[in-house]
Amino acid sequence: KNIWVLTQMGPCVYDHNLLKIKNLCLDPDYKSLFKNLLLPRKITVGKDSIVWIVSSYYLHRIDLKLKKRKDYKFQGDEYLVNILRFKEDIYIASSKYLYKVNQLNEPERILFNLGEHMTDNQSLAGFIAFGEKFLFVIQGKGFVVYDPVKQTVEKFIRNKWNIPDQDFQGVAMNVIKNKLWFCVPNYGLHIYDFITGETEVYKANNYDPYALKNNILQEIFEDKNGQIWLSVYKKGINYIDINYNQFSSFYNIPNDPSSLPSSNVVSFFEDNE
Repeated sequence: KNIWVLTQMGPCVYDHNLLKIKNLCLDPDYKSLFKNLLLPRKITVGKDSIVWIVSSYYLHRIDLKLKKRKDYKFQGDEYLVNILRFKEDIYIASSKYLYKVNQLNEPERILFNLGEHMTDNQSLAGFIAFGEKFLFVIQGKGFVVYDPVKQTVEKFIRNKWNIPDQDFQGVAMNVIKNKLWFCVPNYGLHIYDFITGETEVYKANNYDPYALKNNILQEIFEDKNGQIWLSVYKKGINYIDINYNQFSSFYNIPNDPSSLPSSNVVSFFEDNE
């Protein structure tokens, strides 16, 4: 299995077995496909080796087999929040709408209803899937657990962590072992227990080599081995070994092609190959 790592310079692939990083931005077979990505933010890989990358206003569909790329542009006040693979389907969330990739490999807007929790003047600030559910972040309000089959809201978790509402945006999050891991920029890593309602908070410590490297996280990712990967703003990757409960780091080393192409890592995806 490989971990896809998206940096501001483009994607690379971390091979679990070889413990090596392959930089696709330098690979002569693929580097032309990843040129001129405008501030890429999220990555996922669909069927038939199709890589999907989103930036704020662009969706990129990259076919690695055919070596072709197609770009989709979003305009106005609609910007892209996240893209993910859920039950073999690709979903894209913008600040206003939810899209699903259809059988023609084209994004198509689908219905979803968050009711009173999202009014016309509010925006989505985050989107993930866990189990059979979706989890949305409503800018300035909190988290919404949503059933995509019934199209109903199951739970609303209001911001109660002494984080100002105006700062409650750009949230990195994941649900891991029945706990909500999230980071609001500059407020560190929070781990909220759905059952007890208690929260653990981790803050950056530059004097501890095994601590969090920055209080701004861009993604929180759990691989299939249960290890946790954090994309740390301009500090590379914090990798949490659950066996030792400590942080280790990966980052860019100038002139070292086996290191990350950039220390500004924004997204992860694990494939099955």
